[in-house]
Amino acid sequence: MHAVSSTYNGPLEEKRIIQLVSHLRSELAVEPSIGLSFAWAGYTKSDLNCFEELSDILTIYGHLKELILIASSGIVGQGIENEGQASFSLMLLHHEALKVQGIPIDTQLIDSLEIVDNWKSIVSFDPSQIKGFAVFSEPNFPIERFLKYLNQAYPNIPAWGGIPNGKENEPCIYYNRKPISGCLLVPLAGDIQLDVIVSQACRPIGEPYMITNAEQNILYTLGRKTAYQALAKAFDSLSEKERLAVQGHLFIGLAVSEYLEEFKQGDFIIRNILGADPSTGAIAIGALARIGQTVQYQLRDPASATLSLQKVLEEEKLKVASRKVAPYAVLQAICTGRGKNLFGPSANVDAKSVQDYFPGIPQAGFFANGEIGPSWGMNFLHGYSTSIAFLT
Repeated sequence: MHAVSSTYNGPLEEKRIIQLVSHLRSELAVEPSIGLSFAWAGYTKSDLNCFEELSDILTIYGHLKELILIASSGIVGQGIENEGQASFSLMLLHHEALKVQGIPIDTQLIDSLEIVDNWKSIVSFDPSQIKGFAVFSEPNFPIERFLKYLNQAYPNIPAWGGIPNGKENEPCIYYNRKPISGCLLVPLAGDIQLDVIVSQACRPIGEPYMITNAEQNILYTLGRKTAYQALAKAFDSLSEKERLAVQGHLFIGLAVSEYLEEFKQGDFIIRNILGADPSTGAIAIGALARIGQTVQYQLRDPASATLSLQKVLEEEKLKVASRKVAPYAVLQAICTGRGKNLFGPSANVDAKSVQDYFPGIPQAGFFANGEIGPSWGMNFLHGYSTSIAFLT
């Protein structure tokens, strides 16, 4: 596999874009199998059709048979994170054995995908050929239900992607020059390898509890305590310094597995706390609650986020060393709750960390309102995380 990537900054100017993509194509030295571009959604302020036009230029001058373009509030380049800035990143990939198929998924199709055999009518590749998926979803698409059915149909096959943080009521997903509504599923097949790692910004605080009374997204009791009492106890476990900085940084984690002896950072799917009622002890969360499920309150902080990211990157580096085959490219989805919102002016922490462990690797990606990646062998929609896909 061969890959190249670059970042474009400033207003969309045809001549400059042609120069960039032509340079990348010559640097690749072979015809690309696929191109992936991640662009600042704000470009549409001056031209609503700009992404169709950008797709045309990239396709023609990049000699692309397949092009995915994602519009979001921020983009990722090689060690770079540009949030709210006029820019786009572009990656060109070549692999003789790589096969891709872009599949638009409409909301009306979801129910039929609960039946595993129905996937054969939309995915042309034999399951044994598929090494991973790229998944991009609009905000109103039932992505968690879709991922549940994807896990059932293709167990233990990793997925990477997320929900682009695009502009409201404007397309944010483009495939082969056309806007996509709903979801875009891209199976990656052939003699390739896709490793996806997920790093979370939140760490568990207090104790894990079993949900003993809940309705829809409202938690009433956790173990023998009200949900609010459990939250108060978790708050009391924090240091004085942490308590002062806790506002806006408390979340809840839903355990990925009920069979772990000890729960630690990364063992939860992070969701927002939407509200609390001290008089009833109820807590509203950004997920459907299930009686019997294990939950634990979580604290988001930059130190935990950095340590978690270093840990998963170190593990991936050791895995690569044992295989003796280095990855050729990396794709990264970063939560909008990270970046400058978490790390402050230093920024670039997530993207630069990838380069620290894998120097010079071509890199591209986007900021998301939900990141897709595996945990304990199943694909989930994560929050406040970064999902990183290594292609080999």
